[in-house]
Parts: sequence; C-alpha cells; structure tokens
Amino acid sequence: MASKIHVITTINDVKWPRGSRTVGFYHDLNHAIESVEYNDGDIYENGWFRYCVIESIDEGMYSIDTNGLWFEWKEHKGYRVIDIPEKFKGVAGFGMG
Repeated sequence: MASKIHVITTINDVKWPRGSRTVGFYHDLNHAIESVEYNDGDIYENGWFRYCVIESIDEGMYSIDTNGLWFEWKEHKGYRVIDIPEKFKGVAGFGMG
C-alpha cells in the first residue's frame, strides 16, 4: 500500500502563484494540521502568507489532491480551517506541482 505525505504550502493571496512556498511535509495528517495551527516556524511570516493549504498526496508520480485542507490567517487567532477560496477551486499541485 502506498503511503501519503501531507505537504504544507503557504500562499500570499496577492502575488499568487509567485508568492507561494512549500514549507514542509509530514507523514501524519494530524501533525501537519497542528503545525499549521500553531504557526510552527512562523510560516505566516509576519503577514506575508495569508493562506495555507495541506495537500495529502500518494507516493508515486503525478499524485495530486484537488480537495486540500485550507487555512486562512485570522488576526489574534492564527490559521483557521476555511472552505477552499473561490480563486483556488479546481487548482492542485501547490506543494509538488
């Protein structure tokens, strides 16, 4: 059975796609979620990256996740889960495009 990795990519809404960066991955989805919610390593970068997406992809070639787990930075609350922003619907491959 192929294993999944959960790739975390931060996105600057204004400059996307130039303003995106893959910051890491985890084998455990819960660990990836906690890392985003706790803003590990300051992935928000003092306001530069408004959005964050976790894409869960299978091992192998051309694996994509069109239903990534999306987060938006909420002032005084940090990253919180949101629905996929309209401008990113149907887009995949943020972390490993």
